[in-house]
Amino acid sequence: MKEVASGVNDKRPRLTKLLSNPEWGTLVVEHKDRLSRVGFGWFEVLLGAQGKRVDVANPAQDDTSDLMADFMAIVYGFAARRYGLRSAKRRSDRVKVAMSASLEDDEPSISS
Repeated sequence: MKEVASGVNDKRPRLTKLLSNPEWGTLVVEHKDRLSRVGFGWFEVLLGAQGKRVDVANPAQDDTSDLMADFMAIVYGFAARRYGLRSAKRRSDRVKVAMSASLEDDEPSISS
């Protein structure tokens, strides 16, 4: 199974399906932050209690680079969410203006 997703995202249907299936033994991830940005150790403990393993193909060389990558991912996630919300608000505002203009055009005029 292959799934390209962020460790921050918890809506991961393929991972959910895999974790629900008892017929596997080892989960291989490219980097540990692909599975989870925080709490990776909990995945290892909980899966280990079920007789399963997590193997990391490219472990971080040192904790500093790992922490910096986590920090940057969190900042990126917040920025993307914030700017995404702003973009959605601008689209919503444009729709409201267009609807108001359309309603004004449809109103019958009174001539004397």
